[in-house]
Amino acid sequence: MPKRSAFAGRTMREPDWPAMLAACPSCAYNLNGLTPPINCPECGFAVDDKSLILHGVVKIDSSQSSIRRALWILVIVFGVILLYGWVGLILMGWYGLIIFLIWLGGFITLIATSKRDRSGRSAIVFTAGGFIAVADLNDSQQEGQAITWRQVSGLRLDRVSPVWYRLQIWSPSAKLLDAGVRCPDEDAKLVYDTLEAYRTGQSSSAVMR
Repeated sequence: MPKRSAFAGRTMREPDWPAMLAACPSCAYNLNGLTPPINCPECGFAVDDKSLILHGVVKIDSSQSSIRRALWILVIVFGVILLYGWVGLILMGWYGLIIFLIWLGGFITLIATSKRDRSGRSAIVFTAGGFIAVADLNDSQQEGQAITWRQVSGLRLDRVSPVWYRLQIWSPSAKLLDAGVRCPDEDAKLVYDTLEAYRTGQSSSAVMR
């Protein structure tokens, strides 16, 4: 059974090599009852019998953070305008109500998504088809789109402490993943070999835990 460690009030699991995933990492299709290696019947994503799950903190894209800051400024400025111009908003009737609801919807959306953006904690699921950051393994709530190994040109796994490593994966034109992952020293080589086997197209069955 994978070990766990405390992290900000939650448990952080160490590297795990499950025999079979319950759901497709790409589209969340239920894979129970299917025998790996398979391609997801829903989206075609390749899933084998030695998937790797790493748990850690995914670095948030700075461009996304800048966009969020700009949206917050826009929402605040617009809110101040509505506050001081509420009489005119009432006089606009239905148009005023629609404008207010649009502002309210944007405000609620930013509030609802801010906690995940601050924490960035994810499970990163790696299979023969590629990888994806998942917020919750129980419901396969994806953090973004799945990335295939065909897009990957290189990776690094650098030691930060005896139990933490920095994982970077990139394509020829962009960084695809930058994350701090829970990985004890004794598991680091196996994790790296597993990822390299995926990247180079070798069968993951050659990398056994």
